[in-house]
Amino acid sequence: MERNSLASQLVALDAGVLTREESEAAPAMLRDDLWARLLAANQRKDRTWASVATKEQWERFRNARMEAMRRSLGSPPTTAMEVEITQTIAGDGFRVENLVITGQAGLLGFTPLPAHFVVAMLVIVVAYLFSAEMIKRVFYQRWAVS
Repeated sequence: MERNSLASQLVALDAGVLTREESEAAPAMLRDDLWARLLAANQRKDRTWASVATKEQWERFRNARMEAMRRSLGSPPTTAMEVEITQTIAGDGFRVENLVITGQAGLLGFTPLPAHFVVAMLVIVVAYLFSAEMIKRVFYQRWAVS
């Protein structure tokens, strides 16, 4: 009997944490808090950058940010990467190389499909589409309800 009484009391409790006004203001509060945090982080970075005066200070500044970026990106894949250069554009003191990088194909044992296989698949698909269309026409001519 006492257990039911406690259960009914718990059910009757107001579970709302925020008042109605606070609930309506909550989205703006969250946005404002995120904006304030972003602004504070940018101001900290600006102050740190403004204090950089030597190459050694710049390297510490750079290295800290590079390490944070590496941590956020996670570890690189452990499988061997296959890199193919598809185009090289030479400039004055630089070059741009277009790369195709495949890393997971070898892990799964994938290899590029031979050209004759791709052509054969295309022929099969076209033949299927043609035959399906012809069968539909015959079906509708013979068994269609008028």
